[in-house]
Amino acid sequence: MAHSRKRRLDLMGLALFAGAIFATLSLLSYHRDDPIEGLFFPFNRLYQPDVLVYPQAERVANICGSFGALSAELMLRVAGYGAYYAVISLFVWSVALLSQRVIVAPFIR
Repeated sequence: MAHSRKRRLDLMGLALFAGAIFATLSLLSYHRDDPIEGLFFPFNRLYQPDVLVYPQAERVANICGSFGALSAELMLRVAGYGAYYAVISLFVWSVALLSQRVIVAPFIR
């Protein structure tokens, strides 16, 4: 049972780390003029192109493609600069899961 729990925590830590890398790359390569088209149901209602950007770019300049452009746009619209804090928190949480140490500092906990 202990190995199963350890493996599950390792996989969760790796998934969080991969998600944090994706979010970091998409936020760092964010462009307001990225064209995001052809979205399916929940996303087509959440995303509206910026009316101040004209003309929009012909192709997506985000490193993570159109999904990265969409996720960066939504993160910045919902959280603003707090999106960067959320990404840093994901990195810290994933490293804490992967190191498998007990966190005793109250500030970090």
